[in-house]
Amino acid sequence: ELVAPEPGYGEWMLPTDSSVAMSGALTIGEDLTGASWDRIEVEWPNNMTATWTDGRATWADAFEATGAVAGFADLDRMAPQFELPELEGFVEYGGPLTLRDTDVEIALAIEGFDVAYGAFRMPYGTPLTAGADIRYVFESAEGAADDWYVHLAGEDGAEGDSLSFGTDPLHAETAFTLRSTLALLEDFGYLSHGEGLITATGTAGYSDDAGPWANISDFDVQAQEAALPDALGVLTDLALRGALAYGENGLDGDAELNAGAIVAAGLTFTDLDGSLYFEEDAVHAPNMRIRTLDGAIEAEVTSRLLADNFPTEIVATVLNVDLDAFTREFEPGVTLTGKLWGELTAMADFDGLQDATVNLVSFQDFSVNREAVRQLLLTQHVGEVGGGRALDRMVTRVVGPDEQRSFDRGEIELALIDERFRGAALLRSEALNMTIDLQIDPEAIQEALRLRQEAQLEQFDGVTLEGIL
Repeated sequence: ELVAPEPGYGEWMLPTDSSVAMSGALTIGEDLTGASWDRIEVEWPNNMTATWTDGRATWADAFEATGAVAGFADLDRMAPQFELPELEGFVEYGGPLTLRDTDVEIALAIEGFDVAYGAFRMPYGTPLTAGADIRYVFESAEGAADDWYVHLAGEDGAEGDSLSFGTDPLHAETAFTLRSTLALLEDFGYLSHGEGLITATGTAGYSDDAGPWANISDFDVQAQEAALPDALGVLTDLALRGALAYGENGLDGDAELNAGAIVAAGLTFTDLDGSLYFEEDAVHAPNMRIRTLDGAIEAEVTSRLLADNFPTEIVATVLNVDLDAFTREFEPGVTLTGKLWGELTAMADFDGLQDATVNLVSFQDFSVNREAVRQLLLTQHVGEVGGGRALDRMVTRVVGPDEQRSFDRGEIELALIDERFRGAALLRSEALNMTIDLQIDPEAIQEALRLRQEAQLEQFDGVTLEGIL
């Protein structure tokens, strides 16, 4: 039984309050050139254990020891001592071992539980398995891990033929292939349902000078169906193909994105098409286009993937959207006709919507149903005209007899101010001009759209109107 307080090797030292204990029984041969043991246990208390079983050692000509090792490591406790404070979970490991005075070989297999690093966290109950045939040469401080693999929830994950590495200085490099079904994204909570496949090939590595790097020469995402959590949307026939590099200067690469249909808020968008490029810490989509409501939306999107809180900026242009189709689809309680044009902007991050503007206009065949206009006028002029009948006659005369009241122009202008959309709807014609002040709760709209995705929503809550003629 041996106990080594505050052990170290070279510049590597355990914390001053740590110790390593080893226990076991050795049988040494009569010629003093070899030994054997059934079990030797090594323990770094509360951090890591190792058990070496069925051991044999010889040192007549050169040292060689064989056997099988197994143990576990508590990453929560070990991580701070290796300057990896965000690492969590624990792992079990094992495999046959050969130790010589020149090198060490092990066919290592690892299984991890509740493993997390920073924002990456394995779902509860989803195992992480890894393994490789490893050989490390002491004199050169170089090694290789052949036939390595890292799998999540079965066969999903990455693998490669050989990973070369060294410890002085620390470096590693490998070619790899990656394969994952979209069902894995369900386990992580990114999707509520997914049918499809993600594949990628490339090289990756690490060095003390440059840090981690990767060069993905080809990646391909094919999704027959992908449903976002909380009924936010469903995508079908999605295809994303491209190349991507990551290194000291951040991201670099490009891709093409297409989707057959997207259903969000109960509305169907079709024919999504656009290109992406990656630069520094962001992905840019400068020319996205999608069709909806007999018109189209063109958008420029920028998401800072490597920045804290994932800030995203969107500038969208609405082109020739049919308001009659909008009325049929959403049943908003008012009947609109005409063609809609304009611009939408938004800035958001993981904390929610940070800024937004809405500027929409219709000037072609624009009309609002007669009863909606009549009710707005009645609301605005209560108390201004003596008697209910006189008010009703005045409103009827102004609105006119047609079922749809035509206007030369209709506009909506909104901005996010103090966590509420504030602005106005403008109705303009030769005989009647109306301005309707709007205050809209974004959370109410979000909840209403979520409910509409699950079932037809008849009206929005949280919207207040105050009309001024």
